[in-house]
Amino acid sequence: MSRLALVSAANDRYLELLEGMLGSLAEKLTEYDLKIIDLGLSPESIERIKAFQERVEFADPGWRRSVPGHQTTQQHKKVHIAKPYIPQIFPGYE
Repeated sequence: MSRLALVSAANDRYLELLEGMLGSLAEKLTEYDLKIIDLGLSPESIERIKAFQERVEFADPGWRRSVPGHQTTQQHKKVHIAKPYIPQIFPGYE
């Protein structure tokens, strides 16, 4: 059986919500590979997330498609386009 990945996304503004979710799953986190779509996390925020799981993987999803005005679009909106591409962003899972 292949391992399962828990995928979430956050920027610094939503860090506390991500930490709350990870805290509620603390007892089960060892069963999953933790993957985070980085929508603007500071190095300090990344370290706080790593406290939940040492081998967490972070990825900037990019825009993945042409989006008019993406240069001025808020970075957190990348997640809406990234969702169908999660298997490519974090390969190796079913």
